[in-house]
Amino acid sequence: MPTITRESPMRKFLLALLVSMMMVFGCGEYKPIPKSYVVPVEEEKPFYGKTGPILRVKASLQQGHSILSSHGTAFLTKLGDQKIIVTALHVIMGTETIKFYTEDRKYVDVVVRRIVAIPNLDAAIFYIDHTSAFITPLEVDDVYLGDKVKTVGFPSSGEKAEFEGNPTTIVMGVTANVESGMSGGPILKNGKAVGVISTKVISSSDGARGTGTRLSDIFAALKHANK
Repeated sequence: MPTITRESPMRKFLLALLVSMMMVFGCGEYKPIPKSYVVPVEEEKPFYGKTGPILRVKASLQQGHSILSSHGTAFLTKLGDQKIIVTALHVIMGTETIKFYTEDRKYVDVVVRRIVAIPNLDAAIFYIDHTSAFITPLEVDDVYLGDKVKTVGFPSSGEKAEFEGNPTTIVMGVTANVESGMSGGPILKNGKAVGVISTKVISSSDGARGTGTRLSDIFAALKHANK
């Protein structure tokens, strides 16, 4: 899965981006993302102000004279002292260019040190060195059955959406609504991130309207792979 991001607005040359070699763990395999390249995005002026931790994602692939785009949601949080951006892997899978934007569609320049894909958890983690915008990371927490949670993201309609519900399974279904475009957005409990939105559910016996992955499972997988 080639992934293109930019390291600095002043760079004019293609640079190799570090990727992570992942280990087999659980029911899925951690695969290295093929070598990525940094490409300047000179047509968009970076935003240097303050913005919230929930971001828009636009991933695209050029085929001939056409550009195919995928839109989703991401959020910035921390793994220990390391700032990371988390999104759903399927949002960026198979694309060449990935860009992040604020809620009001201002371009955020991101310096990415490495990207980790966790296919069996439908998660992509960007290890961040710097962002042009000042972003306060979301705090994290764990989630349990019976907790009140909220799904947050940017559906295809364009405006930020929030839906309340409950986790139906720990791994995890949620009764809160999920719309197309919200994939990769956070599942929040009392304002803290507990999971990552993955898919919309059309019909479920337990009332789930969406599925996601617990952040604690993603963090555990990353620590396991780094041993």
